[in-house]
Amino acid sequence: MEHRCHVPRCETPCPPKHLMCAECWREVPPDEKLAVHRTLKRRGPRTDASWAPWVRATYTAISSVMKARGDDEDAVSIYVDHSETFAELLEER
Repeated sequence: MEHRCHVPRCETPCPPKHLMCAECWREVPPDEKLAVHRTLKRRGPRTDASWAPWVRATYTAISSVMKARGDDEDAVSIYVDHSETFAELLEER
């Protein structure tokens, strides 16, 4: 199975180690890119609470791309809410 960009409705293939394709990544503000990289290095070997900051950083970056593309504000809000719920579940582990 081919890995694809994590931005909703973007079907561009990208390497599995990448969060998103190059075109979408260009839409992410520099401070958010830095947050993704910094939190990636702090993740533990298991999917647990150590992953919560990375989840938040990646969803923030993805929501920035969605906003830049002009996606519906409700869709962006739902996406952000979903990420926070997932991060909270991880923190409970």
